[in-house]
Amino acid sequence: MDSRINQSDYKRMENDIKDSLDEGRDVSLTTDIQYSGASKRPDIITATKSADGMITVYKFDNNLDGGLLDEVPENGKEAVNEEISDTKGSISSIKSEYDKNGNLSETMVNITYTDENGGNHRTKVYIDAE
Repeated sequence: MDSRINQSDYKRMENDIKDSLDEGRDVSLTTDIQYSGASKRPDIITATKSADGMITVYKFDNNLDGGLLDEVPENGKEAVNEEISDTKGSISSIKSEYDKNGNLSETMVNITYTDENGGNHRTKVYIDAE
């Protein structure tokens, strides 16, 4: 996994899971890993967490190549594209939260970018459900 994702976005997911467990919630996790061709390096990693009936889906773009842009809800595409343009970054992950009825309640898009000094940074765009 790309270290910029592993040390930030993926770590936040691990912390979310830990927090749910610490709260005594019943937690399960399923993971789907997508590869291109014969590559042994994953392209997209999708983890679905269920905690007491609440579903959260985490999608990670291991290539930072725009592979998750189509996953951004329509009502947030303009804000996300603007942030990508401003930072010259890429979507590193998307976190989608669903209520107990399976309705999307909020999406958080994480954008990873490198500054002029070579430092890695992240910014978030929050998108409420329509």
